[in-house]
Amino acid sequence: MRIMPGLSLMDSPGMISDEPCRDWLAFVLLFFHLKTWRMMRPANKKDTIPMATKVSAEVVLGDSTGIEKVWKANATLRLGKDPETVTLKNYQDSIKAVTDLNAEIGDLRHQLDGLLDDRDDAAVVLNGYNTRALSAIRGIFGPDSSEYDQAGGTRTSERKKPVRKAKELVK
Repeated sequence: MRIMPGLSLMDSPGMISDEPCRDWLAFVLLFFHLKTWRMMRPANKKDTIPMATKVSAEVVLGDSTGIEKVWKANATLRLGKDPETVTLKNYQDSIKAVTDLNAEIGDLRHQLDGLLDDRDDAAVVLNGYNTRALSAIRGIFGPDSSEYDQAGGTRTSERKKPVRKAKELVK
């Protein structure tokens, strides 16, 4: 029994038996295996799965130094065909672009660190005001008032009552 050119159920030892049920089951299993294999493989080159686009800039720059040294020693080396040819100058321009963007990101991170420090300092001041305001609201309206509850405090009546543990008798 031929399934597809070059592949036969008879080629698989132990798959075919004298029982028609086992032959049918082997055929079905092989059919679904081939069907899923066809779905996983691309129909043509345009349907190929794209390469990963997330790469570490530091790793790429590290890799580029060795490649650039070899390329400088062989300056006539070109990648690709005419409309999309990559030369040593294109490669070096790409390295410079990544390096410049890394420098700009470093400057912006430095500015961000300053802004984060300023924000944290302002949050400390605001936290002090919050504590003072909540204490003032508790003093003015009382510890069991709805105003104290609305401001974020816990009303005295809503606090869990302490429960004493019974003492065990020592024998």
